Amino acid sequence: MQSGSQEASLLGHVLVVLKLCVLLFAAQESPDLDSWDLPQSVDLSSSVNAAIGAPRDQGVRLSCTSFAIVAVAGYEAHLEAGRGKRVFSEEYLLWAAREIETSSNDALAFFQATAALDQLGLVKAKDFGYELDAYSHRTMTKKVLRKSEEWRARWTEIWVRRFDDESSPTDSELYSLCKEISQGHPVAVGMFWPLDDRISDIMEVIPREEVFGGHTVVVVGYCRDEAFPGGGYFQFRNSRGDEWGEGGYGRISFAYAKEYFNDMVGLRCWPKGHWEPKYVFEAEDLRPVTSTTSEDVASDAKIVHAANLWRGIWSGDSYMHLPLRESGASAVYAFDLPRSGDYRLGVFATAARDYGVIQIELNGEPVTEVDLYSSGTSPSGRIAVDSNTLDKGENTITLRVVRKHPKSEGYGIGLDRIELVVD
Repeated sequence: MQSGSQEASLLGHVLVVLKLCVLLFAAQESPDLDSWDLPQSVDLSSSVNAAIGAPRDQGVRLSCTSFAIVAVAGYEAHLEAGRGKRVFSEEYLLWAAREIETSSNDALAFFQATAALDQLGLVKAKDFGYELDAYSHRTMTKKVLRKSEEWRARWTEIWVRRFDDESSPTDSELYSLCKEISQGHPVAVGMFWPLDDRISDIMEVIPREEVFGGHTVVVVGYCRDEAFPGGGYFQFRNSRGDEWGEGGYGRISFAYAKEYFNDMVGLRCWPKGHWEPKYVFEAEDLRPVTSTTSEDVASDAKIVHAANLWRGIWSGDSYMHLPLRESGASAVYAFDLPRSGDYRLGVFATAARDYGVIQIELNGEPVTEVDLYSSGTSPSGRIAVDSNTLDKGENTITLRVVRKHPKSEGYGIGLDRIELVVD
C-alpha cells in the first residue's frame, strides 16, 4: 500500500514512542474546534458513490495513490459536467506516469500522479481495465490515447498540505481539509498506516512503531464530536473494495490525523482545453529586470537539472533556483507578448524545504499567493491565476517572498515556466 507520501523516505524517520505519550500528545494538540466556522459534519460518500461508483480494490499492488487521485478526479469531472458517472481508469494513470518517465512502478507521489493526469489525461475504466496482480505491460493503442485527449490540460491542484513526514499537520491545515470537504470537494490524503491492517470502527492513535509510511485514501467527510479522540473524525474512501469497512469506507479520528497525516491534495476540473497554453515561457528564457535584494538575484540564479530527482515533471527536467534570502525580497522578470488581450496564467514553480511563501504579481499588481515549502523537493503543479488584461510587448512577473512556513529553512524560490492561456 504505497502512498503519495513518498514512502521510500519515511521508514528512515521512524521513532519509537510509548503509546501513553502519543495519546497525551495527541490530546494536547487537538484542533481548536470552537473557532471553526464550518458545519458540524459533512458526508460526501453517497454523492461520491453516485458519481464514480463504489470503492474498487487495488489488490496486492502498491497503487493506492492512483486509486485516490482517479477517484478525486472522477468526482471533480462529474461536478464540472453537472451530470453523469465518471468512472476513470487507475491503470491508465499508472501507465501515464510511466510514459512521462516520472515513475517506473505503481508507487506514486501525489505530484507524479497529478503531472501524469494533466499531461496525458484519463480514459474510462472500461477502456483500460485494472489488473489486480501485476501492473500492465499492454501496449497502449492510438484509439485509447485519442480518448484521453479530452481530459488533458484541465486540472489544478488544491494543496492543503504539501508532503511533510517530519511534523504533524497544523490546526490550520486540518481546518482547510474540512473546509474543502464542506465546499463539496473530496481530498486525497497520504499518511502513515497501521501495520495491523485489520478493520476497526475508528482509527485511533497508535505508537509510531506500529505504523508504516504509508497509504493513500480519499477523505470524503468529517464530524466534529468530542466523544472521539481529538474531537471528531474523518470519513474516508479506501481502495480495498466495497466489502472492506462499511461499503469500502472507514473513519479516522482527528487525533490520528493530527499525528499521522503527511500530505493532502484536492483537484479542480475545468472545461475541455481550459489550460491549453497559447504561449509558454521557460524560466531560463525570461529577462531579469530588477531585484529588491542587495545581491544580484539574476546573476545568482542557477538552473537546477532535476532528472536525478524526478523525470518528466519539470519542463526540460530542470527549473531555475532563485536564492532570495529575506522576507520582502523579490525578483522581476519580463516577457513579451505579440498581441494584447485577456490571459489566464499558469505558473509552474518548485516546492522545497528552504523555499518561502511567495506573492505573484503581474505588471506590479498582486494576483495570488502560494506556500512553496515542502520537506522534499517537488514541482508545485499549476498555480492558477485568473484572467488579466496584458498589453502587447513587454509585461512583467514579480516573485516576491512575503514570509516563510515555520518549518522552512529559507526564502528561496524555484521557477519552472509560465504558461499563458487566451481567455
